[in-house]
Amino acid sequence: MEMKKNHLNIKNRKGAFGVLFSLMIILVAVPFWAGAFIQENPYINLFSANANSGFYVGQAVEFKIKGGDKQDNSINAILNYGDNAIYTFTLVRGNNYQKEHIYNNSGRYYPTLTLKDSAGREKIFKLDFIIEKEWQPKIKEFKFNEESSKILSEKTYIDYEIECKEKSDYKANIDWGDNDIEKVDIFCGPAIISHEYEKVGSYNVKLILKTADNEIIDNKELRIIIENGESENEDHNPNTRFFIRTSWPTENEEIIFVDASTDPDGNGDIQKWVWSFGDRKSSYDRNPKHIYTVPGNYKVSLTVTDKSNREDTYYQWVDVFKKLDYDLVRVRGQQEVYQIIDGKYHWIPAPSIFNNYGFKESDIKPINQSEMNRYERVKLVRVGASPDVYYITTSWMKRKVPNMDVFYSYGNKLEDVISISQTELNWYPENRLIKFDNDWKIYYLENGQKRWIKSADVFNRLGFDWTKIAPVSWQEINAYPTGTAID
Repeated sequence: MEMKKNHLNIKNRKGAFGVLFSLMIILVAVPFWAGAFIQENPYINLFSANANSGFYVGQAVEFKIKGGDKQDNSINAILNYGDNAIYTFTLVRGNNYQKEHIYNNSGRYYPTLTLKDSAGREKIFKLDFIIEKEWQPKIKEFKFNEESSKILSEKTYIDYEIECKEKSDYKANIDWGDNDIEKVDIFCGPAIISHEYEKVGSYNVKLILKTADNEIIDNKELRIIIENGESENEDHNPNTRFFIRTSWPTENEEIIFVDASTDPDGNGDIQKWVWSFGDRKSSYDRNPKHIYTVPGNYKVSLTVTDKSNREDTYYQWVDVFKKLDYDLVRVRGQQEVYQIIDGKYHWIPAPSIFNNYGFKESDIKPINQSEMNRYERVKLVRVGASPDVYYITTSWMKRKVPNMDVFYSYGNKLEDVISISQTELNWYPENRLIKFDNDWKIYYLENGQKRWIKSADVFNRLGFDWTKIAPVSWQEINAYPTGTAID
């Protein structure tokens, strides 16, 4: 079947955070559960490794163990941490054991727990995680604000964001390039800072991130030209912009590029358009059409020139997707309609959304439940090529992935993400209740923060639904700043 014109089934293989995750507890650098409830001789109920602040060099990793043997009340146990360190102890049936260990080097580790009973029967259980180098903050964003002025004695605004933790001993300075070095506050989120230049000239603006001992960790640099105020008769630079009329373009599909440039001296002042499509091809048309033969992420630029030979360049990245076939199916005797995309099923949640995509009832293929059971569920979605990725829970709620580190920590891949319409995304309610599996604490997500719900009475009093709690990893739990508890 040919691709529908809305391209609902397109997988976004490029982009940013460009944006969730398959909710698996078998993870890298997050708690890992092995051999749960294996009732053999010996057996394990719980073998886990957890690091509350992340798996980093010099930070304690907590191992939890519970198990036993059907016949022996106590058995020999050896915990090999995977770095030549070993802890030997006697495991008593039904008892809980906790042991902390600090890794001094980064790398991948495979701790093993060996249990051996009096009959000589032996069981080995294994974990797998990565210890990373000591955590350090980094500069995520450093750019001029849209309201920034480059005119003498007017404020120049810079947007910046430093990725940090709530408690940080690091410091940052901004060097404006005019002998003014200013201390910058480190916020766990976007911030803005302003400056006024007193002399015309060209300046290099630097943001420098340091340790408490003045060791430079990260730095970013911008260049700015400060000019005098413009006279009424002075020529102005054009302002280049363009947009793409073709939504979610695929390989071998004609894409329409539309010039939206302006000039303060009148749009008729613009005389020349030069396009570069990022695949070694170009055009001099004002509104060109272009076809990409290979899927990929392409940097498209437009340079416009006015009568005074003043020019301006604007670019944006364009995702070109692979064209995939799909089928619309319905299980015999049921009403739900699914879209089969590359071995996974995507539920169309409402008739209005079905119609919004331009689907037809005649396109639906009836199948048996046994055939439907062969497919996995689509769990990761985004709108078009948006960097915001959402996880769709088993109870059909959406939760935004907080960052790409969390995305990859679940073993996800960018090709697991499918593109849907904004209408469909709006249909899903927000998933606000989360917890780490095997932990009793339940959190409420609000304004990007997690708030601990202190008791079941509080939970019930606020009318929360116990069936709407989604399990997440410790890495995701730690990605949300902690807000005030709910009591």
